[in-house]
Amino acid sequence: MNSIALPSDQRPFDEVFAHATQIARVVAFHPASRQTPRLIHALTTSRRWHTLYYSMTADDLDVPSFMFSLIHTFADTQPGFVQQLSDTLRTANTVDGYANGLIAALTHVNERAVLLILDECDLAEMDQTLRAVLEQVAESLPSHCTMLFNGRALPRLPWLAWLAEQRAVILRDSEPIAHDFYGLAEGDRSDEAAGETGQVAVRGLGTGTIAIDGEPVTRWEGHLPRLILFFVLDRPAVTRAEICQTFWAELNDEQAANVFYVTKRRLNKALGALDQEVLISRGHTYRVNPALIIQYDVQQFVEALVKARLTPAGTQAATWQQAIALYQQPFLSDYTDRWIVDRRRAYQLGYLEALTALAAIRLAEARPEQALVLLQRAVVDAPARQDVQRSLMEIYIMLDRRSDAARQYRRLRRSLAVTGEVPEAETERLYADLVAAS
Repeated sequence: MNSIALPSDQRPFDEVFAHATQIARVVAFHPASRQTPRLIHALTTSRRWHTLYYSMTADDLDVPSFMFSLIHTFADTQPGFVQQLSDTLRTANTVDGYANGLIAALTHVNERAVLLILDECDLAEMDQTLRAVLEQVAESLPSHCTMLFNGRALPRLPWLAWLAEQRAVILRDSEPIAHDFYGLAEGDRSDEAAGETGQVAVRGLGTGTIAIDGEPVTRWEGHLPRLILFFVLDRPAVTRAEICQTFWAELNDEQAANVFYVTKRRLNKALGALDQEVLISRGHTYRVNPALIIQYDVQQFVEALVKARLTPAGTQAATWQQAIALYQQPFLSDYTDRWIVDRRRAYQLGYLEALTALAAIRLAEARPEQALVLLQRAVVDAPARQDVQRSLMEIYIMLDRRSDAARQYRRLRRSLAVTGEVPEAETERLYADLVAAS
């Protein structure tokens, strides 16, 4: 299993950074970091990276402004990059078009390892389209590129989901962190305020339930107040426009804003036992009130995943088991909204990582039966993952259950046929060896 545990000796930061990016190619410095100017300087002067450094400003409001600034910044040093951005500005008018243009521009930087640094991200008043473009670029980076975000606040991007699927790493200075990424657990509350506030258990891995001091909240006026809470918990902060575009895209701005405020009041009413505003605004963004004592199972699940990756080999089993235990069901399993489906896929990938990692540990401990049970659970959640299917077949063969291995192969073929896919060559070879040995 890959690990992002950093070496104990004092290596140069560019080596530490390179080690972390073997796992994930999107990196953020946590706002609690204190040494970022020095560390960014180490990266911009390193021979390991071809660095594109851009410091964002309040002028970075939308995609054209952002791209014009990139063109101006790199006009003398990156002609291919600049030309592709110029072409994109002339032809694109959608999130996909802008994102594909920026990805193509990065591809034009013909270097072995490209590092795009977006510094001072908190100064940029990014609209929803610019944020969506950066999110899409981060999720589709060219294979030779890494992206680093820095600022006094984490950008409004889905860091929990990215951490779950090993797309991102959050560093506090030179150390990856595995706890309280958004400040949900500790918040900004005083001890006195904390003593006056109920304990809120938010469960997203399942149908989406909320309880206060152990008592389930059942009086909801519709499903939207509850979903908005999960949506705000998804990122460090969100804007009203982002909420309205996600839930009421068919309404005009004034209508959507009115519905938002009504829904927000209903959320406060449902959680009235807290005697607190649930969502608070800070500038133009909303976040969950940091005075609330929130236990959010999705955050706990992601923390367990990251902690397991940071744990030295040989001592990871308990933490992988903790992650598996927290994953009761897929994320908000009763809903099909696009943002929910995207998060569900990310958390499912983390769950599969935990299952397969623990299965490998059990196999190394000569406990194939336990490994078998874990992999059986994995293929139920991801029947198209042929690497997991092969591992399951191999354990069946190890246990001399060859008919079960053959049955698993046939089940895989039927599953793939539904989407017009076929078994991979390695899968076919394993099955051929199985038949030949029968």
